[in-house]
Amino acid sequence: MNIELECKKILSDVMEIDEDTINNDSSPANIENWDSLSHVNLVMALEKKFKIKISPEEGIENIEKFDQIVNFISSKIQNN
Repeated sequence: MNIELECKKILSDVMEIDEDTINNDSSPANIENWDSLSHVNLVMALEKKFKIKISPEEGIENIEKFDQIVNFISSKIQNN
């Protein structure tokens, strides 16, 4: 499984944006649809896809930019 591609698909679906527009710096600062509700939806979608649990603190601290998401999910999967 390619974690980066899967995360890109999820971010694209949740934020309703084209996958091609997502890069390592994609964040709430440059994605208009990325608000608090979509952030919760993103966390839930990541949990479901990767069969992991993300605590509220982890969701706030580690899911700020696309590259952080990929690194965070990679480390969570390795630790499971």
